[in-house]
Amino acid sequence: MSVSIYDTAWVSKITKNVNGNHEWLFPKSFEFVLERQLENGGWAESSAEAEVDGILNTMSALIALLQHQKEGTKVGNNYLPGDICTRIQKSIACLKAKLNTWNVETTDHVCFEMLVPAHLKLLAKLGITFEFPGYSRLMRLHNKKIAMLDASKMYENKGTFLHSLEAFIGLFDFDKLKNQKMNGSFMSSPASTAAYLIYATEWDDECESYLRMVFDKGQGNGTGGFPSAFPSEIFEVTWILSTLLEAGFTVDELGRDNVATLGNYLHHNFAISNGTLSFTAAEIPDADDTAKSILTLSLLGYDNIDPDKMISKFFDGNHFRTYATERNPSLSANCNVLNGLLHLPNAEDYLPQIIGAAEFLCSAWFSGGTKDKWNLSQEYSNMLLAQSLSKLIQSTITLVPHLQENVGITLAQLLTCTLQTLTTRNNLLLTSSESLSYALLTLTNLSKIPFAFHLHDEILDAVLAGRQVLLREKPNWELGPKLWIEKVSYSSPVIARAYCLSALRAPLFKDKILKVPGAVVDMKMVEKFISFFSTLPVFAGHSISTMKFSLVEAMPFLTYMRRIQGIIFPRKEDKEDRYLQYIPATWTMCNALHDGKRVETNVLKDVMVLSMLNYQADWFMESVVGDEYKGNLDGARELVKIVCGKFRIDGMRNGNDHLDDEAPIVQATYLDFVHAANSMNGNSYSDADTIQTSRKHHIKDSLNIISSSNKRFKPDHSTKNENKIETILTSYASHILTHPSVLASSTSTRTNLLSDFETFLLAHIQQLSDNEDRASDMRNSWKRGSLHTWLRKTGAEHTSCIMSFTFFLCLISPVDKNKAFMTEVEKYLAEDLRLHLAAMCRLYNDLGSINRDCEEGNLNCVDFFPGDESLEHRKLELQKLAEYERECLGLAWEKLKREGLQGGLEEALGLFIDVTDLYGQIYVTRDIGITVKK
Repeated sequence: MSVSIYDTAWVSKITKNVNGNHEWLFPKSFEFVLERQLENGGWAESSAEAEVDGILNTMSALIALLQHQKEGTKVGNNYLPGDICTRIQKSIACLKAKLNTWNVETTDHVCFEMLVPAHLKLLAKLGITFEFPGYSRLMRLHNKKIAMLDASKMYENKGTFLHSLEAFIGLFDFDKLKNQKMNGSFMSSPASTAAYLIYATEWDDECESYLRMVFDKGQGNGTGGFPSAFPSEIFEVTWILSTLLEAGFTVDELGRDNVATLGNYLHHNFAISNGTLSFTAAEIPDADDTAKSILTLSLLGYDNIDPDKMISKFFDGNHFRTYATERNPSLSANCNVLNGLLHLPNAEDYLPQIIGAAEFLCSAWFSGGTKDKWNLSQEYSNMLLAQSLSKLIQSTITLVPHLQENVGITLAQLLTCTLQTLTTRNNLLLTSSESLSYALLTLTNLSKIPFAFHLHDEILDAVLAGRQVLLREKPNWELGPKLWIEKVSYSSPVIARAYCLSALRAPLFKDKILKVPGAVVDMKMVEKFISFFSTLPVFAGHSISTMKFSLVEAMPFLTYMRRIQGIIFPRKEDKEDRYLQYIPATWTMCNALHDGKRVETNVLKDVMVLSMLNYQADWFMESVVGDEYKGNLDGARELVKIVCGKFRIDGMRNGNDHLDDEAPIVQATYLDFVHAANSMNGNSYSDADTIQTSRKHHIKDSLNIISSSNKRFKPDHSTKNENKIETILTSYASHILTHPSVLASSTSTRTNLLSDFETFLLAHIQQLSDNEDRASDMRNSWKRGSLHTWLRKTGAEHTSCIMSFTFFLCLISPVDKNKAFMTEVEKYLAEDLRLHLAAMCRLYNDLGSINRDCEEGNLNCVDFFPGDESLEHRKLELQKLAEYERECLGLAWEKLKREGLQGGLEEALGLFIDVTDLYGQIYVTRDIGITVKK
């Protein structure tokens, strides 16, 4: 483990009374800190480090400078550089700048919510105070942690707080912690042990001996530098051995005697610690090191490796916690647990834990929550996900349909994202050889999954090119950035070397690729789509390989949508409608256009389903509602108002801008439909508990409609039929209006969405009325007002673009806000943008559906032009108007971006615009709508 400025600075502050003289215990450590101060006054060693690294390093070192200056000649062996004052002033300025730009929200280093406030307090005692934007958020986290502390229990029981005693100065009586030592240290932390020596009232010779041992044997090798933890032999042994063995290295290649020594040491400690281990022997155990130990022992062929203790201690029913008291769960720990369990010969005995970990991992991927708390590299998280989930689908464990689909989606996206990264020349080396090795191991693991067969050449080329870079960079393998996370980030040269060696050795396409249901790729469809989409302007200048990656990624989404397409609306007929194949393809392809800034999978999945429902709603309103209410369209309008009225609650009526405690009472909520979708053709493991039990008696009728919706709906002009229509439209409305992201939005946003939804349905009824007017007056010079007026109202509202735009804003709004646009200028520009987008979409749609609209008797924008003009001339005129709307859209979009959209809104809105624009381009070329049989 690499040297840490943070821990070194803490050790440099220890003084000891030697023969009546007050002396610094480790003067070389202070010299080490001085030598590594940067020109800007701070101690952030590289740009790859996390923000909190630079903050804690600088805080700890600044305190060391101030204390050495304060002690002056009081300490016999004190050494002060002549520029000590300048150094201190530069350090203060640097720390102030770092605090002012620090994003507390995204920080998840070990105990940072306690460490930073503790250092701020120490600095304040030395006369240095700071104010910064994230202070309130930091102190909320700090106070929440403080409220959980029970000093009396901590004096009696060991806990992870022992690793960070410096964070608890003034909160605990350190003298009462003496018996919590292990081998002279407090959880093998030099900083924590140093804090104990400084603040305990009695000197501890064991602590001094421990620190002198680390001084000599740690990574500093007698130079004065100290690591964040020492020793860490179980962590390093298990990570290195399991990585090399899984990559295909044999025991003989690694040295049978050496491996036996390490394996026996590990097995012995696993046994005497009753089945749980830490990063070093006899310390507080954690799920991560325990899981890696189980994996390593399994790979070495040890028998009777029992995970029961790990499960009872760290499994909470849904996922595994690294430590029993951790604030946020770790992705990597759950990956390692899943991988470890799957390597056991009796893996099926642990089905609930395997399913729980897999559900957690897919959920983390879908929500964009794959930033790990123990490693800074995204490629590390991707590698572990690929490793554990690919192992899962190769196992004999049968997954329920929805989890099988989610695993398929996750693996397909991991594969295409990694390929996209590695085939971009500028990203080939990533941030280091270690990160590159993670990416290459991601691909070697994914070469075992069904999707890989269809990208064989692309995977092979990427891996071979990456390995060439690794070989070229071999002298620098151990010199990369600090990617591993402790209190501050660190590196492990031996682990880095193990990953690089494994990336060069791991087999490609060695294992037989299994046929997994839901992981089928229709390459004929992919090739046809590439041929078609490559001709469209949206993809001009983008590589065929990028399109191929995205289309393969779309396939598991298509599997999911095929399974649930009858969840709300009745199926029209057994034959699949053309639009269904286009929906996942359009979203995944456009999502790949934004320089790696992809929208979360949950958002993609939700808008794909919405797109499908909107297509179905268009057919349902024209075919079913149009037939049922023919000659009585006012009755249809009244029905729409009744349906939407179910979702108007007091908060909405009052127009306030706060979340309402009371949700609308409807037959089934969004979560009910998620549960129903997960249960189709199987049972759900994870969503049963999410159904709100207080509403169960409202659900039955809706789910009866859902379960029978594979049959074609046949209007019988009865009151019962009208009730069915109302139930289906209510279910459609509920799926949109009770979505968790919608309910988390401001009441004004929810009110707007309800209004947009109602307008969307009413526009369909108005279109039916306009169709009737067109049919009755077709022999005359038909014209209903101006095209501009009609397009801005019925024409645009009928497309679903306006309503979908508002729903999409709910999905992508920042988590710390309940609305996307905060200023009136942003709101105005967004309103203008979505109207131009909808108008453009309608114009392109009508250009592509002229023949179908003529056959079905639908009013088309082309009908507003004089009938004596040729059809080709009218189409050219419509094309001009569509391009005009595109120009207006572009202007509104540029001005909106200049307002400084936050929280990824620019990338997400760009995706929505691209997809809508793409559909316009598709419509001009081919008609993919649902034909309504008259």
